[in-house]
Formats: sequence, structure tokens, C-alpha cells
Amino acid sequence: MALAEKLEGNVELKSPAEKFYKVLKSENHHIPKACSDKVKSIEVHEGDWETPGPIKFWNYTVDGKAEIWKEKVEVDEANKKVTFVAVEGHVLDLYKTYKARSSRLREEWQK
Repeated sequence: MALAEKLEGNVELKSPAEKFYKVLKSENHHIPKACSDKVKSIEVHEGDWETPGPIKFWNYTVDGKAEIWKEKVEVDEANKKVTFVAVEGHVLDLYKTYKARSSRLREEWQK
């Protein structure tokens, strides 16, 4: 029997939901500028920045240790959700599968 765990949290943003959604969906390349001490680079491995479904390669540090993350980005335009699915990286040493999802952007978008 497989054990599945789910962790949920809330993050308060000082940005409109529309802008944050756009960064998650197709402008990840701006993230290293915002937190260069943690995220060193993000590159498109397959696809492109604008088309849904690209595979991206992240170089970042955790507690001073260099790590990598290769992800597939899934976009649900109707509900304004973005899901990042781990394809490669240290997180898969810890978990069989890993998905990070934005889930409440649509609610904020409509305010």
C-alpha cells in the first residue's frame, strides 16, 4: 500500500495574483534576480518560456549546498493553477514523486 502525504500552506504576497501567476506560468527566468542568494539559474530544457508544458532546469542552493531541480510545468488556465512536477533532482531522493501546486490564485484573481 502506497502512502501519500499532502502538505499545504499559505503565503502572503505583496503582489497582485495576476502578476504572480504570470511569473509562475511563464516568467521563472526572473526568479534568480529576485533571490540570487538562493536561485542561481533557471533554464528551459525542453519547450520554451511561453508555451505550457516546458521542462525547466533549476540550479539553487540549500544551506550552502548546490542542488538541482528539473521540473515539468503543468498549467490550468481555466482555474489559474500552475503545477511543478519533479522530473529529476535531490527531492526525488527523498520522495517517490513530488508536485508543487499553486491552488488559490484564481480566488484572489477574481477579487
